[in-house]
Amino acid sequence: MNKKITVILSLMFLFVFSSIFAETITLKSGKTIEGKILEKTDKSIKVDINGVSVTYYIDEIEGIDKEKVSITKLANTQLSPGDNSGNTFSMVEENPLQIFEKYASAVVSIAGQDADGNVGLGEGFIISKDGLIVTCYHVVCGREELLVKLKNGGIYHVNTISNFDPKNDICVLKIDENNLPFVRLGDSDNIKKDQKVLVIGTSDGEKYQFVAGKFIQRVKSYGNAYLQTTVNIQPGNSGGPMFDLYGNVIGVNISKIKDVSEVSWVAPINEIKNTLSKQSNINLVLFKEKQNNAYALFYKADVEFFRGNYQLAITFLQKSIALDPNFAQAHKWLGRCYHKLERYDEAISEFHKALAIFPEEAEIYDGLARTYVQKKMFDESIRASKKAIEYDPYSIQSYEALGWAYFIKNDYEKAIATLEKSIEIAPSNCSTYDSLINVYNDYGRADLAQNCRMKAVKFGCTPHSKQ
Repeated sequence: MNKKITVILSLMFLFVFSSIFAETITLKSGKTIEGKILEKTDKSIKVDINGVSVTYYIDEIEGIDKEKVSITKLANTQLSPGDNSGNTFSMVEENPLQIFEKYASAVVSIAGQDADGNVGLGEGFIISKDGLIVTCYHVVCGREELLVKLKNGGIYHVNTISNFDPKNDICVLKIDENNLPFVRLGDSDNIKKDQKVLVIGTSDGEKYQFVAGKFIQRVKSYGNAYLQTTVNIQPGNSGGPMFDLYGNVIGVNISKIKDVSEVSWVAPINEIKNTLSKQSNINLVLFKEKQNNAYALFYKADVEFFRGNYQLAITFLQKSIALDPNFAQAHKWLGRCYHKLERYDEAISEFHKALAIFPEEAEIYDGLARTYVQKKMFDESIRASKKAIEYDPYSIQSYEALGWAYFIKNDYEKAIATLEKSIEIAPSNCSTYDSLINVYNDYGRADLAQNCRMKAVKFGCTPHSKQ
């Protein structure tokens, strides 16, 4: 075991992620309250705000970011009867605070370092008292060593990979510990439109919080099933659990598939139960040897893309495609890399290769539409954007691209209607406001541009468009 890596990761967990805990209560009205929680009941919480005691009812609360809850208290309340092998789940509805207090201690932070010294973070959740932990494959892929941090501060080396499924982006880790808190696995087929869902997370390894949202719809992407929700999932939440309001885990957070906070994507728990039930139990050395596959190279490319290393990402993607020529996601991301490097003809070619494999994939059409705009092929861009929206009505980027193409063609009314639809779906997506303000100004409606600017500020955006 590389002692240097162990020391670095441990110090990061103990010091870099350490922060002064602040209890932050976010209300559904959008207001944020800073204070200390004095008392909690099933219906309300009492908060000390600068010496003044204020009561907030659970129905008013969107999320709580709070300091550590007593581990003793959690240990007495959150263990489910039996274990997950029986797949028992609750149908008794609980409020978000109850679920948070029961299961926050079963959510873990995961850190790993690759051969180049880059440290990656993610989350996971414990599914058995003897240390089985579910996370995303991309969280652990390419790591030389992995550490898991529990909510009580305990840090464990991961020596065993129980099972993994790169296609569904799932990995099951094993730590050597017993009598751990664990979650209940639910039934993701039972979730209904607009039903509330909940994420418990710790993106910095220290402060735990919960965020509520609603289930939108079930979708297919590249042959895989996903749940779309309105929960604002952050990059550090990858691999964490999503709960229904009965306290059952219904999915694994796959963050930032879409770059819009209002629409998150989650792997349904029913789709991965087969992976969870099997245990191959290999060590990290063998796990690393098994990572010379198309998916592992794809995830490496994904990391380099977001670092801005597009040429290196292209190298990984080309190797991935060489191993699996029908890997549509790799073709799509190769198209995005070419687009970033302004190699638009090559980008269009890769997008079409991806569509030949998955002809109903919204995000491929979206990439194609954006590239057509750069080529000034606006009619083609409009057709591609409409296809993207047909296959995914919540494809915010596609509404933006479509609105902008209409604007370039001086079709102001269609541009306005399209961009307003985008804001209706994702009211805090700041780039849409900039586009819409530009359209209003060019259309001679400075009054509407100003109203749009004020609405943007209300949702925390700073418009860059000129007045």
